[in-house]
Amino acid sequence: MGTKKWGGIGVGSVLGAALVFFGVPRLLAPKPVRHYPEGVDTLAEAVSNCRSSGLSGWELVAYAQHLVARKFGHYSTWHLWETSPRAFRNGRGNARRYNGALAMLLTEVGFDVVMVHAARVRQPERPWWSVGHTWLWVTHDGTRREVCARCLNNEPGKVDFEPLTRVQPERPWTGPAVEAALRPFVAAAVWRATLTGRPVPDWVYKAREDEVRPGGE
Repeated sequence: MGTKKWGGIGVGSVLGAALVFFGVPRLLAPKPVRHYPEGVDTLAEAVSNCRSSGLSGWELVAYAQHLVARKFGHYSTWHLWETSPRAFRNGRGNARRYNGALAMLLTEVGFDVVMVHAARVRQPERPWWSVGHTWLWVTHDGTRREVCARCLNNEPGKVDFEPLTRVQPERPWTGPAVEAALRPFVAAAVWRATLTGRPVPDWVYKAREDEVRPGGE
């Protein structure tokens, strides 16, 4: 058998293994669990809702921030193929999804928004552990404030994490590069959970209802 034929078989085997490794976790991914705060389903409806709220300035920013936080009932790195608008509708995603949706919403209602990223931040529920995070710089009337839809306690200018590394505006390649590096770890975690019968880790998928939904909603 020629070298080229062996090479073709080798490449095919690698591609097949990769398809199974990444494809099975995608097939096992949880279905959407949608929430409808203020009756909002899609990002376009959120824009209309904010425009008709009668609010302006930082009050409008806070309203939009809380609306997005309430919409995302699940944290997920399991669904990295979803865009921010789709993740908004499906109520699940990581920081780039919920803050990406918030950035689109605030831009549509007239604010100057920049998505920013730090390679390491410290979060209150895990003070011993540092992770990357994406959030927003929002400018209104010449004042810039940090905005993040991670939880309902956040307000414009008040976030529940501490950057440990330099904060930089996101470049077009930042998100795709970070998530490309993350995907194998997500797939491995899903496979491990599936084979052992244990739940996936919280950093892969977890309900956020207690964090983001007001009582009685």
